Amino acid sequence: MKSIFQLEQNRAKAEKRFYIKELELRKKIEALEERRKAMKYPHLLDYLKRLGNAILPKIKSAVGFDTYGPFGLGNDCSIYFHTKGTNKTRKTLAGATFTRYGDGYGLINYNKKTGNAPKGSIAEMNRGNYEVIEITEKMTIDWFIRFAKKGHNKK
Repeated sequence: MKSIFQLEQNRAKAEKRFYIKELELRKKIEALEERRKAMKYPHLLDYLKRLGNAILPKIKSAVGFDTYGPFGLGNDCSIYFHTKGTNKTRKTLAGATFTRYGDGYGLINYNKKTGNAPKGSIAEMNRGNYEVIEITEKMTIDWFIRFAKKGHNKK
């Protein structure tokens, strides 16, 4: 550098490059933010509806299913298969509740109480006294149907 004038010219050019790059990045950030807003969270209920559609034809007398949730501390979501009729007259044939387990979800086993939650506690009110079964690859659709038929009335 030969002069202060040259120093200022270099600084001014660097400043211009800085603002051009900053503007480019702001535009990219805005575009990414729009893409983020358009994303749909993979909610368990959406997957339970897929499960319901796959299982419905396999349960004799079942004409429909309902999904509920999320509820409580574990973001519990349930699916129940039922016969024809109104809410008061139809019969529930099978059902299961999924709850938070580790980094994902597990199944509440209403057939096995654990006694882990103190009586009257929030944990007890949120099904904390029942075993939660980790979901594994051994749990086929047929396994789930047997599980859902066995445990839906054990609450």
